[in-house]
Amino acid sequence: MECDHEEYMILKERGRQITAKCLECGEVFTFLREKSIAVPVVINRRENSQKSTVRLERGTSVRKGDIIEVDGEEIEVHAIEVGNKRVDKESAEAIDTIWGVSISYPKVIGVSIHTPKATLSYKVIAQRDEIYKIGDVYQVGNMSFEVTAMITESGKRKSAYGDEIKRLYGNPSTRLARELLEVYDGS
Repeated sequence: MECDHEEYMILKERGRQITAKCLECGEVFTFLREKSIAVPVVINRRENSQKSTVRLERGTSVRKGDIIEVDGEEIEVHAIEVGNKRVDKESAEAIDTIWGVSISYPKVIGVSIHTPKATLSYKVIAQRDEIYKIGDVYQVGNMSFEVTAMITESGKRKSAYGDEIKRLYGNPSTRLARELLEVYDGS
């Protein structure tokens, strides 16, 4: 009978070299622990999420806000799950799941335009590396609007990069728009 050593007790660790005893057959054997480990990642791409894995070197620390590459796609780490809690920083081997947002996809933000009769609401595509400011004029469809307020990931601000913005608020304007914001159609 040949044993696969699936259940074993670790007797000694020396760096990556492990000496263990098989709990089924009692044989003592050694093996090398892998340099990198597979860590589960949940990638958010707008309205849908996908499970994947990323190989990380043992001992590597991952922090909230880090950019990691998963299958050629850049992912910003938004949460790190260890056990039943979320932490801001942890070593790769202790992480149960990394939660991240794809930064390879354009950012979708909300726009609310307050007209005298109603508030018009849109989802638009924002350029992640562009700075948006209160007072700037943009166009959505055939309506130009002046930004009067903005909400970012960290609260109200007077200016922010598109990557940080959650929603722009504005009033109709007759001024020339600096940019046409593309309405997000869900794809």
